[in-house]
Amino acid sequence: MRQRGLSLRLALDQLQMARATFYRQCRGHPEEDGLRDRIRELAHAQVSFGYRRITAVLRRQGWRVNPKRVYRLYRQMELQKPVSKKGRRGLKRPTHFEPTEALAPGQVWAVDFMEDRLVSGRKLRILNVLDIHSRYALDSLVEHSITGELAARHLEGLFLRFGAPRVLRRDHGPEFESKVFKRLLSAWRIKDEPVPKGQPYDNGHLESFNGSLRDELLDAELFHSLGETRAKVETWLNWYNGERPHQSLGYRTPWQLWIEAAPQGAPDNCGPPPPGGRLANRTHATFNPTLS
Repeated sequence: MRQRGLSLRLALDQLQMARATFYRQCRGHPEEDGLRDRIRELAHAQVSFGYRRITAVLRRQGWRVNPKRVYRLYRQMELQKPVSKKGRRGLKRPTHFEPTEALAPGQVWAVDFMEDRLVSGRKLRILNVLDIHSRYALDSLVEHSITGELAARHLEGLFLRFGAPRVLRRDHGPEFESKVFKRLLSAWRIKDEPVPKGQPYDNGHLESFNGSLRDELLDAELFHSLGETRAKVETWLNWYNGERPHQSLGYRTPWQLWIEAAPQGAPDNCGPPPPGGRLANRTHATFNPTLS
């Protein structure tokens, strides 16, 4: 109508359209199709990510989005995961346990084992070590079998690299109850903090980490050899520490929190390497298992 020479007033009268409607700016987002594709890519690449964590990743990548918008598109594409319903177990009176509070990175570590299998069926064992304050995952030990002595050697290697913690939280596994393991803690003057039996929630930070490792790597990949498993676990740990946003950390990464909370003047060899670097030096530690 305007191109044919009709005035705006007459055109709006013919269409029975208010002038405010004509001048109202469109609130559509021309880049929404690209945003949909990126949300779908992130949701499929990391099946454990919800819309909040996807929002944090998008913002880090330069997208100007808020959680409500991401949630709307997330729901429209039906990417939300069904809620699993677990039956209630028999309740029992819990044993009183007061965990040591981690006020800074490097003060309290937690250790625990996980198991998986190669394609051939041979068993794999993984010893995970987590800094409680920053959620930074230190180098995991991956072997077919892990004894108390091997676990002690691995931990002392981490002590030499990152500095020894004040407290080590663990369960009652036979490796952690062995004499050689307890001699290690005594030699480094580390407080032994075993959680009560049957109460894994008292070591909840590490249990949550184990669940992420299980969902995002172990259940999503096939492993054909021990070397391949070690490489994939190390790659995942680098991504977990340096790129994966954590809701409990304000969607920062463990590496960011450790660096931000590190005390002034701390030695460089007592902190984690930058994202993408190797997490551990696989040299033999100096711990002597015969130390009395």
